[in-house]
Order: sequence, then C-alpha cells, then structure tokens
Amino acid sequence: MIRLILNFLERTVFGKYPSFWQFVKYSFVGVLNTLTDFVVYYAITRLIAWFAHYYLIANAVSFSFAVTQSFFLNKFWTFQNLEKKKMYFQYLKFFIVNLFTLAVNQLIFYSLVDLLNTYDLYAKVILIFSSVLINFSLVKLWVFKK
Repeated sequence: MIRLILNFLERTVFGKYPSFWQFVKYSFVGVLNTLTDFVVYYAITRLIAWFAHYYLIANAVSFSFAVTQSFFLNKFWTFQNLEKKKMYFQYLKFFIVNLFTLAVNQLIFYSLVDLLNTYDLYAKVILIFSSVLINFSLVKLWVFKK
C-alpha cells in the first residue's frame, strides 16, 4: 500500500521536481536508518554493561549498522543507481561521507552528554538534524552522482 502511494506521488506530484522527490525518499530512508541506529544503540548499551560505559563506541557500532542499511536503500531506491560494477567503490565513498558525519556527530554527542549533561537518548535525537543535510548533499553530489 505504501509502495503504491509512493509510486503515485512520484509520477504525479514530484515528477516535476526529481531532486525534491529524492530528498523525500532519502528522508524516509533516514527515518528507517535512525530507527535502526536507535534500536542497536539502545540494545547494546542496555543489555551489555561494557557498552553502557563506552557509549561512544556503542554509538559508532550502531551508526555502522545504519550506514550499511542506508547505502543499499539509497543506492537502489532513492537514487535508483543500479550499477553493480562500481558498488564497492560507491560503498567506500558512502562510508567516507558517513565517517565524516560520524566525526562531527561524535563531537556534538560528547559535548552534549559529557559537557552539558544531556541524557544520551535526547542527545542522539539532536544528532539527527546535524547529519541529514550534510549527508544528502554529499551522497547526491559525490557518491551517486549521474
């Protein structure tokens, strides 16, 4: 049902603005990736005591899961890039973009949690906004450019 609605919107409303439609799809994928990131982070920090003390490592692990999921969804659905020859090179570029975002996010995360005493899950919500625009721009212009 969701697929039918998205296909209808793509053919009618967003057909005139393909970059905007890509951003909508990218944002939808981002919501799924954010859920993956949160679920993995929550699970490992609440179920494994070691990760509870080393939350930055837990954040990197959960971020890596989400990045891998994001690559495949964005490659094949958002940007409809069906090339398989360059997939490993694209994944490498995609991962570099996300490592850059992770570095920025880790700095913000550390500042919020350790310096400003913000609850870690609230701080993770704030990180969402710092990554969306940077990632979309770099992924569209560098990783999956046509």
